[in-house]
Amino acid sequence: MKTIAVLAEELNVTPQAVYKKIKQLKQPFKEEFKVHTKKGERGETLVDSEGEAILKQRFNATVVKPVKQPFNNQFKDGVESKINLLEKGSKADFEDKIDSTTFKPFNNQFNDSLKLENDRIVKLLQDNIDVLQKQLEIKDRQIEELTSTIKIQAESINAERKNELVETLFDGQKKIDIKVNEQLEKKNIGFFKKLFGKF
Repeated sequence: MKTIAVLAEELNVTPQAVYKKIKQLKQPFKEEFKVHTKKGERGETLVDSEGEAILKQRFNATVVKPVKQPFNNQFKDGVESKINLLEKGSKADFEDKIDSTTFKPFNNQFNDSLKLENDRIVKLLQDNIDVLQKQLEIKDRQIEELTSTIKIQAESINAERKNELVETLFDGQKKIDIKVNEQLEKKNIGFFKKLFGKF
């Protein structure tokens, strides 16, 4: 596990920039990153290799795995022995001594490190795809919930408008009834006046 200061140095940024980048992580990356951290004995934040990969991805850096030292010595020794042969003997002697095994360890180590790096990148990309798919599922659920809420609200608004229209119709009908009754009463009064005449 590495401290934030060590990671910052590897990324050629300040520890504050690393903390800022951590703070800017969005869900679910933030939760995923928290799983890969813990507090050290002195209270410093320690990050494991997966957390380191997440941070380096955010800084657009790649994790370069160091080549094993014994391999470097083996390759160096093989090349030096061939150079010594060349210096001591003739070119023909040197060509006889060089075969495909001289550079085979180097090629194998290089191919292995490339394969590991490619596997790591594929895993990182697959993890990103998984996270994005989870985010899409969450967004789909949110859209469904919002759609159902809008439908309910639209139905509620339509019901309220229908109630208002019904009330308006009843109020209008009442007003019409009142006017008709008033006119009938006036006609009735006029009829009685006509019948009985003026008093």
